[in-house]
Amino acid sequence: MYPGSHAFSADGVDWEFSGAAYSNQVAYADGRIQAMKRRERPHMVFDPVDKTKLLAMTNGVLPAEGAGRYGDRSFTLVQPLAQS
Repeated sequence: MYPGSHAFSADGVDWEFSGAAYSNQVAYADGRIQAMKRRERPHMVFDPVDKTKLLAMTNGVLPAEGAGRYGDRSFTLVQPLAQS
């Protein structure tokens, strides 16, 4: 499942889908992998000195499992991006 996709348009009318940007699977530093029911509102975090260098992405997420009694255990996820 790919909740984050990318599309672009030269004129704002005709759109070209260019593929998946991120999935609903989140890998934590301790090796755990967690599926998210929802992963939305992506924001990119840039280096404050080198403003062209991406450091991380944040999302509002809702876990697929253990989402609380009313399905309301959402949180902000900060995911470091791999450096090339």
